[in-house]
Amino acid sequence: MKSIRIIPRFLNPISWPMWLKLLSGFLIALALPAGLIAFFLINGVRDLGLQTVQSFLAQNEAQQRAAIEATLRQARTTMDEFVDNPVYRRELESLFIGNVESNLLLSTVNPDIESVGALLNDTLLETNVSLFESVRLLDRNGQLILEAQAGQPLNTLAGIDESSSLVFRSARVGTSSGGNQILVISDRLDLPGRPVRAEIANPIYWRDGEPLGYLVATLDNQRVFYDNLVFNDNLFGAYSYLLTAGGLMLAPESDAPPAYATTRTSIVGRATFGGNGSEVFTIPGQEGEFAGYYSTLTTTDTPLILISQVPVETALQRALEYLSVRTFVVAVGAVFLLIILVALFNQLVTPPLVRLRKAVQAMRAGNYAEAIPASVLYRGDEIGALAESFDEMRQQVNEVVTGLEARVNERVRDLKTTQEVSRAAANQQDLQGLLDFCTNLIVERFPKIYHAQVFLVESDGQHAVLRASTGEVGRQMLTRGHRLAVGGMSVIGQVTRQGQVIAVRDTATSQIHRRNEFLLETRAELALPLRIGRDIIGALDVQSKGTNAFDDDEIAAFQMIANQLSLAVENMRLQEQSNYRSLEVERANRMSTLKMWQDYMHDRRARELTTVSGTMTDMPGAERLRQTAISEGRIVIGDVTERHTVPVAVPIRLRGQTLGAVEWELVAQELDENKLQLAQELTDRLAISLDNARLFQESQTSSERERIINTIAARLTAQNDINTILETAVKEVGQALRVPQVSIRLHGTPEDHSSNGGNGSNGSANGAANN
Repeated sequence: MKSIRIIPRFLNPISWPMWLKLLSGFLIALALPAGLIAFFLINGVRDLGLQTVQSFLAQNEAQQRAAIEATLRQARTTMDEFVDNPVYRRELESLFIGNVESNLLLSTVNPDIESVGALLNDTLLETNVSLFESVRLLDRNGQLILEAQAGQPLNTLAGIDESSSLVFRSARVGTSSGGNQILVISDRLDLPGRPVRAEIANPIYWRDGEPLGYLVATLDNQRVFYDNLVFNDNLFGAYSYLLTAGGLMLAPESDAPPAYATTRTSIVGRATFGGNGSEVFTIPGQEGEFAGYYSTLTTTDTPLILISQVPVETALQRALEYLSVRTFVVAVGAVFLLIILVALFNQLVTPPLVRLRKAVQAMRAGNYAEAIPASVLYRGDEIGALAESFDEMRQQVNEVVTGLEARVNERVRDLKTTQEVSRAAANQQDLQGLLDFCTNLIVERFPKIYHAQVFLVESDGQHAVLRASTGEVGRQMLTRGHRLAVGGMSVIGQVTRQGQVIAVRDTATSQIHRRNEFLLETRAELALPLRIGRDIIGALDVQSKGTNAFDDDEIAAFQMIANQLSLAVENMRLQEQSNYRSLEVERANRMSTLKMWQDYMHDRRARELTTVSGTMTDMPGAERLRQTAISEGRIVIGDVTERHTVPVAVPIRLRGQTLGAVEWELVAQELDENKLQLAQELTDRLAISLDNARLFQESQTSSERERIINTIAARLTAQNDINTILETAVKEVGQALRVPQVSIRLHGTPEDHSSNGGNGSNGSANGAANN
């Protein structure tokens, strides 16, 4: 049997505390890279120093070049604007014409050199802001007309020949090729020390296109070049200067240029070919190497090269100083950083594991609501992934339970709302009250809904009229009679036309939503048709302040409410129609009853039938009581008489129609509600009996009339002779109608009538009836 060797805990890294594991790992992870970095850093100090210097020179030279080019563009623009100014140009043309012999017929010109010189001083040589040192006017032969210098008296000594100067020769070549402006750099041979100057020349053309002369401006080297040849934080002692392809140098004169600012270097040779770049080079007569950077300016007609250079030894010394100081700082900082990292990583790893273990124990105990802290969930590492997986499982269980509860609650709410609508439809007899109740119930039960309304289509099917609407806004729309055209460009118009549910998820992008000035907060709208069979009788419209407010379940719930509301509206309409028809039938019965009794009374040849029972006395106000009872159809009680009796008139009512009245005179002490009720019941029975008697008499009359007709018909059919038939008819009709004289005449056609001389009788019978 093999023995198990137990390793001491402090020698087993697996059993170490988390902070010790992290500390050991960080030390090992940092030791090897730190050694390699130190090795390569010491050997690469020179390369690092050179790269730093070259980067420094390149960045600063780019800024210097941009500044110089911008200044040169400003100077050239200033010259062009001066020459293009019509007023200034006429002054110059006048001056040049006065100095040019011409065969052209010109108007009298009075050249004024002093005024032109003052113009140049005021515009191009303004003190402290001008980019020009001096301005000269040369005629087309190169002769100096005048020279203005900043802060100096005007030089009007004419006759100085500058035809051999580089600026004049270049300007003349430019005008021959159609050019307008040149910028050249040259040394002034006419000045002591032959200083290098940059000059801009603009030709002044006459109307025939020939130059009259040239406006030449000498740039201020200090403001144009030297002020821009500066370095930001010049730690390396760098120096910049400008060279032309001919070897002319523009170097700052405020500080004496160092000995290495020379044209006898290899970098100058490379720079003359154009472009930009860097190079390490040597200078004859100087010790050590130099690092330089060159670039070419593009805003001059004479190639101009910008060179920046610095001794390499100076750069290396600066790099070593920088590195030594920062290496110590980095080393000290690394120690503190290591301690902080160990504590931080220990804090990042250990507490989340403890929290995750507690969550697992809570879930094992059945507590699915125990949430894991966000600091553990969103770590992004393996611990975070484990925590996310566990939390997803916990959330799924919670979501299932919570979702089921929420859906059950929503379905219960929907069912309760539908039941209340159904109950209201069964109990509510007023259509307007039902619609108001339903709209207010919807706003109360559905939190997302802030406004609900019901439209009903008019009988002609042209408009949908607002019948119920919630809130003060709804009251205002009802007051003004809000209506929408069926089929119009609105949600209600389309619903009442198509009979389909329309859900506007976002009113801002909807094409059919019609903005209502009273409902400006609406962001979503749902409209459902109120349908009975194929007929659309209206629409239920609900609106929300949030977009995408209606899901499929809510739409189904509102559809159920709309269906219930449709049935209720239709039932009430049918009930109203039924009530109306019942009233019409009742009214027709009353009118029929009245007409039959009127016909009966007419047949009896009596305006009224009166029967008296008992002792009749003169009751005061009897006629008034009777007329009131007949007109109003109710029992009318008079005042107590002197005999201590009370006159009472009870209407005789038959099928809602008053036929007459019964009058009583009762003892005042015996009058009570029972006697009045008994009187009314007796009168109602009297009305029925009277109507039955009338009907019986009418049936007897009808039977007698039928018998007479049948007898006459039988006697007439027994005869074959026309005259006999006519005589029998006259006799029988006279006896039946009880009239003394009956005449029957038969007439032929109009032709027979005319042929008989106007007497067209074919047969006649006259006779006296035996009554």
